[in-house]
Amino acid sequence: SDARVQFVLDHLKEMKENRVTPNLRTFNAILYTLRRCSLFDRGPSLALQILNEMKQCQIEPSLGSWAHLLMIFYPNDQL
Repeated sequence: SDARVQFVLDHLKEMKENRVTPNLRTFNAILYTLRRCSLFDRGPSLALQILNEMKQCQIEPSLGSWAHLLMIFYPNDQL
C-alpha cells in the first residue's frame, strides 16, 4: 500500500513540475488507488487533499468520485 501511494504522489509531483493539469479521470484514478489501499493510515487525509485539489482546479467531483471517497472513509462497511 505504501509503495502504491508513494507512486501516485511521485507522479502528481512530476505532473506539477511539468505543469500538466490533472483532469477528472486522473483524480478518480487517484481516489481509486487510495480506496484499494484502504488500510493505509493516511488515506482519508490524502483523499481530502485530493478533493481540495479538485476544487482548486475547478473540477466538479463525479458520482464515482464521491463513491470512492465514501469507500475510503468507510472501507469495511457495505454501502
